Amino acid sequence: MTGVQTCALPISMLIDISEDHLDRYKDFFHYTRSKMKIFQKQKHGSTAVIFQPMLKRFMPEIPSGVRIITVDEIGNSSEAGILFNDQSLIHIDPSGKKIVIDMSDFPLKGVHNIRNAVFAMIGSMHFGCDFQQAWQSLKSFQALPHRLNIFHCRKGITFVDD
Repeated sequence: MTGVQTCALPISMLIDISEDHLDRYKDFFHYTRSKMKIFQKQKHGSTAVIFQPMLKRFMPEIPSGVRIITVDEIGNSSEAGILFNDQSLIHIDPSGKKIVIDMSDFPLKGVHNIRNAVFAMIGSMHFGCDFQQAWQSLKSFQALPHRLNIFHCRKGITFVDD
């Protein structure tokens, strides 16, 4: 056996569950059961990062002693010290130091991409990457073709390939 069935994960993440992924599962129940397996082997002291709207549904699946970090609709995660304010990404480290990043040069568009970026940052920081390193990596990331790519701006109109 391989995968989630046999390994104890130091960190697990559940970004979202959506009906458009049902093509791989018998029904929505089996789909959600499959997603819940990621938490089952976690040990005391490990971390579960979960999209806030999913917390109520999945809380019973997370073993006691697992640290829970939530990320909200926009991508805020107060437990990880990552917050969004207008067009800024704000990180507050455990010592209280605040780093503010201008999001205007973030290459990916859309709230879902901001949320995904926060999950990626939390994961990389969990394994020792500092906030600035995580941000620099994300800033250099390129979107897949036809995924909210801005291809032209003219007279205040932005043209997006999606």
